[in-house]
Amino acid sequence: MRAASTIFSLAGSVAVDASLSTGCTALSAIDNAVFYQDSAVYGYEAKHFWSNTELMSPACVFRPQSSTQLADGIKALVDVDAQFAVRGGGHMGIRGSNNIDNGVLIVMSNLTTLSVSEDKSTVSIGPGHTWGDVYAHLEPYGLTAAGGRLGPVGVPGLLLAGGINFYGNQVGFGCDTVKNYEVVLANGSIVNANKTSHPDLFWALKGGSSNFGIVTRFDLEAIKSTKVWAGTHTVSAQYVDRFLEAAATYASNIYDEKTHVVPALVPGDELLASVILFYDSEDESYPEIFKPFTDIPAISSTLDFKTVSEFATETGQMVVPGI
Repeated sequence: MRAASTIFSLAGSVAVDASLSTGCTALSAIDNAVFYQDSAVYGYEAKHFWSNTELMSPACVFRPQSSTQLADGIKALVDVDAQFAVRGGGHMGIRGSNNIDNGVLIVMSNLTTLSVSEDKSTVSIGPGHTWGDVYAHLEPYGLTAAGGRLGPVGVPGLLLAGGINFYGNQVGFGCDTVKNYEVVLANGSIVNANKTSHPDLFWALKGGSSNFGIVTRFDLEAIKSTKVWAGTHTVSAQYVDRFLEAAATYASNIYDEKTHVVPALVPGDELLASVILFYDSEDESYPEIFKPFTDIPAISSTLDFKTVSEFATETGQMVVPGI
């Protein structure tokens, strides 16, 4: 029997006795995939979250090496009606959404498929990746994907929840570009969901979150991209009214589909207004549709030509870890 121990987090402390977890016991027959509090793997995975609100005390961590091993684990957990949570990239701040007290934490860290099809039309991505990983891998191919706007955002959470992305005015949500999902179902079977195989599941996964199975691979449409014109344009408080008018003007008539904007008011000692501007062009800058923003004098600007990978790294610096 494993002795109870205590993990301290910002949310308090929870005494965990792994021997009382039916889920951990059910998984014990799976080799090299179940980790308890006395292991370095548990210590790492139990803390690998963007927000401290998600620090909880799972009884054990299940880190499958493959979709087959995950399927074996899911069947074992379902057979004993065990409680478990699933973490992909860990970029979620809602407590309990991807972690658990006294249950099994399933982590996707080792499911890291990342490949491009021979004809360069499809990119296959495992749920263990962040979008920063994906963009960096695709850059040498002259490709990108309709994924997260911040590099540290995880792949599965964004795609399963819809997926706002830089290319939204051209391709829709990120989930609209998914051609196929490899999914582990509750009965332990592994299926491919697409337009012709399990089409109802294919439809449900496009925004249905993790309610219908655990996705172990996403096959997405690749997007040709060498460089884009993008950056942040920040203005002082005296121009806030003009900035808000620019945002309203853009939203009321998005006549150029190659664009994407993220306007925000930034509180602080002095109110600032800042907008992320994205233009899908390797050779055209300051498009007409952005003039209401770019004509406002900036106190700082990073607008320039860059790769999507470089831009996601830049915007990713806005992510504050451990909040």
